[in-house]
Amino acid sequence: MGRACFDSSGSEGSACHRHVVEYAPDGILIMDIDGRIVYANRRMMQMLGHPPGELTGLLLDGLIPDEEQKSVVAEGGETEDQLHYLESNRCDEIQGFLFSRPLPAAECERLMREKRYLAVPTVVAS
Repeated sequence: MGRACFDSSGSEGSACHRHVVEYAPDGILIMDIDGRIVYANRRMMQMLGHPPGELTGLLLDGLIPDEEQKSVVAEGGETEDQLHYLESNRCDEIQGFLFSRPLPAAECERLMREKRYLAVPTVVAS
């Protein structure tokens, strides 16, 4: 059974979710539409060798040499315009409503075990 975060009132709390992201063992960053970093968690700052706050406002391009870049996963592929933008900005994997509605954990696990993947929608540049 999975665990949930609850605030002091007994309901799920956004402060708890922020804590989970901030202290995640993986590097997490959020960029704006122009590719500037608006948030980086502690692990990402450590991975890139920057103190807190220093990454905010920087462009991701140029921070990581091409030979050291790992795959980039984006959450939020909801429109064809977003998909086109992410593909044109070297995003390797994209998830969002454009591909699938949210799935129950059991269904997601089954698809992964069967190595079934959702097709990437065809995007025509406008």
